[in-house]
Amino acid sequence: MKVRSSLQDTHLASDEAGTGYVYHTPYPGEDQDALRLDVRPEPGPHMEVLAFYFPNVEGKDAVLRLHWGTVVVPLSIRVP
Repeated sequence: MKVRSSLQDTHLASDEAGTGYVYHTPYPGEDQDALRLDVRPEPGPHMEVLAFYFPNVEGKDAVLRLHWGTVVVPLSIRVP
């Protein structure tokens, strides 16, 4: 999984093989993405380690937050 971010519109992507990208290899391009989401990062309090958490869960709706450093990426999820 790769997040390209600068607290602007951002893309969250995972490759087709599910192996993830290694930091020292070039990004293979959008045609290799299995999942690509347009997300909007938000500033948040400093988090020393990468954290995935659900601050809001209500019925079939939830918010998943990816949080690292001072960058928070909220993802809204709805279960059918």
